[in-house]
Amino acid sequence: MFGAAFPLAPIGASAGGGGPIDGLWRNGYRYRIRRVIPAAIHQMPTGGFGWVKFRITSANLRSVANGGNVANDADWPDIRFENGAGVALDWELESWNATTGALVAWPRLTGFVANVSYAVLLYYGKAGITADEANPIGCWAGFAQSVNMATGLDMTGNDRHFTLDDVAASTIFGGAAGDFT
Repeated sequence: MFGAAFPLAPIGASAGGGGPIDGLWRNGYRYRIRRVIPAAIHQMPTGGFGWVKFRITSANLRSVANGGNVANDADWPDIRFENGAGVALDWELESWNATTGALVAWPRLTGFVANVSYAVLLYYGKAGITADEANPIGCWAGFAQSVNMATGLDMTGNDRHFTLDDVAASTIFGGAAGDFT
């Protein structure tokens, strides 16, 4: 299995071709952010896959109640990731702050073509969604374990969870140390 994580810094914004029709993209979302990973950075073979830590803070990514464009009608934000070909990507939400618009997510990038830049499309603003589009199990498929270190939970769906021992989850990255069992 081939995978890679890409640095966030070289990913740049890019104007996308086309645009929404009647105010909506073809997938029903109202807004889109497009980021491009240059071929010289990803150096992936055709058919390869990898992950990127997608970190962004934008007033547009605040909830509607906080003056932004994320509808979050349920317990999740109405967010979707696609590649440049319009194929939905599996992804895991690490965090989203409805007040500040700070988003951290891990999309699993698929559909690479050797020597071709790769577009990552983040869609948001679709009122009325009935299911969370994040898919952590699909994002980390093929791995025996992928542990969220703040919670000890295995995100692969293989139920190989850790139990926090003598430390609260909220203090792990705040300087405290703990044991996992």
